[in-house]
Amino acid sequence: MRMSASDAELRRAAELRLVASDIRWSWGIARDVAAQVISSPIPLLCLMPYLSLIIYESQRYLVGWEPTLAQTLALQHAHVIEQSRHRIKLFDDTQLGMEGVAKYFSEDLMAAHRAKFIQSVRLPLAALWKADLGLYAYGNRQIATTHVVHFNLGTSPDMLRRGNENVTKGVGEDMGKYLAVLSGSLKLTFPQLNWDAKSLLSQIDSGQLAHKDVRSSKYYPSHFGGNLPIGIGAALDAFRCALNTIDVLISADMSPEAAEAVFKIRFVTLYHVLKGVQQLHSVHSHALDQEADQRLIDIEQHATTSMLLTDNARWCRNTLIHYGINRSVPTGDLDLLKPLAGLAEFYFPGVGFTKLATDVENHAELVARSLDEWGAQGSDP
Repeated sequence: MRMSASDAELRRAAELRLVASDIRWSWGIARDVAAQVISSPIPLLCLMPYLSLIIYESQRYLVGWEPTLAQTLALQHAHVIEQSRHRIKLFDDTQLGMEGVAKYFSEDLMAAHRAKFIQSVRLPLAALWKADLGLYAYGNRQIATTHVVHFNLGTSPDMLRRGNENVTKGVGEDMGKYLAVLSGSLKLTFPQLNWDAKSLLSQIDSGQLAHKDVRSSKYYPSHFGGNLPIGIGAALDAFRCALNTIDVLISADMSPEAAEAVFKIRFVTLYHVLKGVQQLHSVHSHALDQEADQRLIDIEQHATTSMLLTDNARWCRNTLIHYGINRSVPTGDLDLLKPLAGLAEFYFPGVGFTKLATDVENHAELVARSLDEWGAQGSDP
């Protein structure tokens, strides 16, 4: 059945509203970066896969529905931004999968970082004291490692060897120009979104950021029980860094206009972490002690996990990612005055946006703290 012109226009308006909400959130970050509201680059680096996701997918959406506008939004580093965007999928990355991600960490990233920071040291005795892994925390919660940052950036492992900082700089400039142009257009259609609001970068306390350097060869065996393959341990670090980032950094922005974008990031991140936990548990259960095994069982059997791994949750995730509203959603269920245009009520009947957002926030924190506790098992490097 063909949709009427009014139905199609309502769907398009709802989709563009989803895009505008994400772009407003991202533009606030870009604007605060330009204003240098925080000296450390680490919070921004933690946000890169989310910014990449929003930029890459909004550009793809606009090519189909606003081609004239899309032509003004060409990305010079689209491939790197696309790779960064895929990092959010973790083990669901169709190009890598679980074992591919583990291999990428253990054979590609670790080798590149070791060659750069340890093997490049000419004096053997001096090399003994060198470190090849940086750990970053915010308020005692680990939000990044240099391996996780490199993974999330989407750049090749040999970028360290080549020392090509122009790529990273170029990606940042690409993103800033894109967000400036698109926000300038969308604010005319959605002036109610408060485009001048400060971002989370203006609200975090840089004094709570901490850093230390360690040897990866000692760090990974002393975390997550020490019996998992080293690449899987590094991937688990990516899981907990992602959840801690949304729990302690992204949650710093409590403004009403950020609610939809923050919910999307929490929902999508938690969705992929939970699927990753399931895959890891099914394949590597033999390497887990009883406590770790029960920890993963508790996560998997939690009511919110069950809710977030349903088909409805997958379809909701797809809409949040790609912006196109599935034809299975009746036009009568769309309401531009509701958060996410009423999609939460459609995909999660009887729950509603407010309760769904609260459940997702609470579960993300619970899983993050569980992974933190597991990750701390073993002696410090």
